[in-house]
Amino acid sequence: MYMTRANISYYMNFEAAYPCLLRVSRYPFGKYMCNLTFSLFGDHENVDWQVIDPRQMKGDSSFIQYFGDHDLLDYRLEKITLHIHRNMITLTLHLIGQPDYHLTNNFLPSSLMFIICYSSFFFPIAGFNERIMVSLTSLLVLVALFSQATNNYVRTPYYKLIDVWYVSLIMLCFAVVIANGIVNYLRVQRVKSHSSLMKKVVLAKKFNIGSQVAILCFFGILIFIFSLFSTNTF
Repeated sequence: MYMTRANISYYMNFEAAYPCLLRVSRYPFGKYMCNLTFSLFGDHENVDWQVIDPRQMKGDSSFIQYFGDHDLLDYRLEKITLHIHRNMITLTLHLIGQPDYHLTNNFLPSSLMFIICYSSFFFPIAGFNERIMVSLTSLLVLVALFSQATNNYVRTPYYKLIDVWYVSLIMLCFAVVIANGIVNYLRVQRVKSHSSLMKKVVLAKKFNIGSQVAILCFFGILIFIFSLFSTNTF
């Protein structure tokens, strides 16, 4: 009688639900990986995971053929890789953000509201009521858009990129409101001579132009930073 060690292959199909605990700080941009680990418990020292088709192997990982829908609402599934560690396997879902929806429903409307708010700088400095009403109304609408947007995407205890965008625009619009108030203060302050009157008008115009340039530069920097994040440069 001869004793030999037999190689037994066992195949099993099953369905399981796994949560992906992603840190979506770059939402709605960025790339993410979700790891799903399967382990063999108990006395399985001589049991190993193996790939059925070795041609799918590439180094230490294997690519999984996925025939389902790759568009997962806010994310797109690029590929699935498999890593084998004896009695343990790890499936890695490679996800990438899909910002198209947010570009048209969040970034574009909020940018338009900032442009409307910024346009108040080009009103005559004597028209304080028009300047302050346009800038203040734009600020309130932008806050309402932010409040509405937070109910439409995933909530997290930390700020996401889209939150930073809204907060930054709100701060810029608030700066426009304050700048309009300062311009009006410089224009209407009391003076004792005609020359002083001309000086305060010139000072108000200079401050108005300086505010235009400064806030436009901050907005340009904001656009540049978000462009880098959208292309996964950082």
